[in-house]
Amino acid sequence: MLRILTAALAMTLTASPALADPLDDLRWQSRPVVIFAADANDPRVEQQTALLTAQSAALAERDMTIITVAGDRVTRDGAPFPAAPASLRSRLRVEGGTFTVLLLGKDGGIKRRETTVTFPEALFRQIDAMPMRQQEMRLSD
Repeated sequence: MLRILTAALAMTLTASPALADPLDDLRWQSRPVVIFAADANDPRVEQQTALLTAQSAALAERDMTIITVAGDRVTRDGAPFPAAPASLRSRLRVEGGTFTVLLLGKDGGIKRRETTVTFPEALFRQIDAMPMRQQEMRLSD
């Protein structure tokens, strides 16, 4: 019995990193915009990404990063991101097969949820109204 419990505990401890929230490393560092789509061929993914990347200076100023979850691929700012699509969908409560754009705060909470392509300016206005962003702007003056 002790041997079984020890083995179960060892499996739990080694599995824990896989169960960790893949967005934890971004908490208090950046404001992710997470784009979900059924697959990478969804034209809304390209449109949303193009709108955001065209505003790279504004993204950097606001510590924003773009995460795309399309089919079974996850990228962060265009590079592979070590996260399971199903875990992100579950964590952020996004149904499979749907197009969704989420804005997360530095605290990791969902600040905005859209089911259509969203203009960056709307995201910037929302971020700029946040108390943490207000403080960041005051400190940078």
